[in-house]
Amino acid sequence: MRIQEPMTTLTDAILAVECWVLAGWLVTGPTAGEDAVRWWALALAALGVGAASGAAAHGLVDHLSARAQHGVWLLSLAAIGAAGAGMLAAVLRATVPAPAQGWLIALTAAKLMVYLVRLARRPVFRTAIVDYGTAMLAVALLQAWSAWRGDAPAAPWILGAVGLSLAGSAVQQARLGLGPRFNHNDVYHVIQMVALYVFYRGGALLVDR
Repeated sequence: MRIQEPMTTLTDAILAVECWVLAGWLVTGPTAGEDAVRWWALALAALGVGAASGAAAHGLVDHLSARAQHGVWLLSLAAIGAAGAGMLAAVLRATVPAPAQGWLIALTAAKLMVYLVRLARRPVFRTAIVDYGTAMLAVALLQAWSAWRGDAPAAPWILGAVGLSLAGSAVQQARLGLGPRFNHNDVYHVIQMVALYVFYRGGALLVDR
């Protein structure tokens, strides 16, 4: 079987495995009882689904029917939205006072539903980037606020991970690769591997408020 983009497929597959391993560490770690940590683990697991779908899309494009390609693409975009919503819900649980948590998390769920409906109608990558980007902006602002208050041990890790993700996205959008055998997508994936571990370290420090 010929793989269309072998390096991109491989790095996507490594990302998927990393996400699932890190999610497993969170749900079996010492802080697994925190709701925020469980939300964070779900977000990482969803990112793993997105990466695995990306690996299939890049590597098996010549072996999938048009309908299967559409399904894989749609799953990848849906997973990105679910990951953003999971991370935002986790940070809300750890940051916002209890009376406001419920309706803000419900609002996050509603945002995800709207996103999924939009995807079903028009599954374009730009929609996923905007949705995930707004979720990451909210996560960063909430963590910066918590850091300013002095009660957020997770903030340096999460803010660092968001910064790494933005740097990776900039590299990808600028198409800065290392040659035809290691293109801009592959470089982006490597940066994301580092960012994911930093996300994990931050998520493990989240404490319910």
